[in-house]
Amino acid sequence: MSDKLTVAGWKKAAVHEVCCPSAVRVKIKIPDLPALIEAGAIPQHLLDAAVGLASGADTTPTVDLIKKQREFTDKIVQITVVEPKLTDEDLKGIPYEDKEFIVSVATRQRDIDVEGEHIAGLTASAKFRKFRGLGEFDEDVEGP
Repeated sequence: MSDKLTVAGWKKAAVHEVCCPSAVRVKIKIPDLPALIEAGAIPQHLLDAAVGLASGADTTPTVDLIKKQREFTDKIVQITVVEPKLTDEDLKGIPYEDKEFIVSVATRQRDIDVEGEHIAGLTASAKFRKFRGLGEFDEDVEGP
């Protein structure tokens, strides 16, 4: 590695541009979910609903559960997207598939955007491309 790493550079690397399913590009920062929970940034009733769903508990769909799931999704999207900054009102018009995509990235369920780009930019690394098998079938995957 030829460039000297600085803390400021490392922090700047935390912001990633991703392409959402609607083809809209946004800048995100993957949240530190445990720190947010500890700080109370995610309300307990939403946390209870999310943990219940994730654990496979008896979660017969109810209107209340669905409302909590939507609230949780909106909260995670609002925390994760850093550009453009989103208000509560903005969230109402964001395509649901984009919200689901952003939540899946924020919760580390996926690390590739809809264009096949690694969230942290690792597709620029020849070692990563070889590891993931990128470029084996089509040279265009590697770019110019």
